[in-house]
Amino acid sequence: QRLGFMYDILRYRQDKQPDMKMMIGTGCPNLEETITLTRAAFDWGADAVLTLPPFYFKSLNDQGLYQYYAEVIRHAVPSNGRVYLYH
Repeated sequence: QRLGFMYDILRYRQDKQPDMKMMIGTGCPNLEETITLTRAAFDWGADAVLTLPPFYFKSLNDQGLYQYYAEVIRHAVPSNGRVYLYH
């Protein structure tokens, strides 16, 4: 459902408002889903993504948080992609 909405809004922007910058929220409580949404957002023309930390882990330490974001970036963010981390 989120993929469909994201696709529609990015296509609308491309067709009707091509100069508008678009940042898409791609954070999910699941790493695989976050990677899928992040990759799709960039593939479909998003200028940036906003990603939540893995909020379902109550006692995540700094290293775990780093590893989470490193996986998202490694698997879904192009070299010129912008990722905003929201905490």
